[in-house]
Amino acid sequence: MSTQQPNLTKPAAKPAATEKKSGGISAGLILIVLFAIAIAIYTLVMGDGSHFEGGTNEGHPLPGDYFGVVYKAKLGFFGTI
Repeated sequence: MSTQQPNLTKPAAKPAATEKKSGGISAGLILIVLFAIAIAIYTLVMGDGSHFEGGTNEGHPLPGDYFGVVYKAKLGFFGTI
């Protein structure tokens, strides 16, 4: 029976790490764009006159129409708009 010798050779050296360039849009810009989209949806979709009595967002929300109810609730920051 032969005995095995331990592998005394060094593993191959890894190549130097290349510099990784981060690409894409910054997180701050993405947050601003998404906030603008949220404002647009709130005012243009939920505040549309078709969700309210009388055809304008000055009236009461139609019964069972959740877009009108949420628009009239004036939640948080949107209450100042």
